[in-house]
Amino acid sequence: MTETTKRKPIGVILREKGVINADHVQFALMEQKISTERFGEILERLGFITQYDVATTIAWQENLPYLDIEDVVPGEKELQLFNKKICLNNLFLPIKIDGNC
Repeated sequence: MTETTKRKPIGVILREKGVINADHVQFALMEQKISTERFGEILERLGFITQYDVATTIAWQENLPYLDIEDVVPGEKELQLFNKKICLNNLFLPIKIDGNC
């Protein structure tokens, strides 16, 4: 995405996907005025959306692939490349070795 391209707000994307409606957006925006939470966090806390909805929408918004960690099983070869403590401390999980490395 270029700097001149304005990305859509998460509320607009979620409405376009049919996950929430205009009332949900307005309620969350009012709530956001008195909260330090992000818009998606408010919608999730209120039960309007799930964490999955937030994650997949942000991935789409940022033009990034969404990868559900529960569906990923790294191979032994990938896991042996990194120290377990480093991975846990940095919330890092090697999933694939790129042949260009």
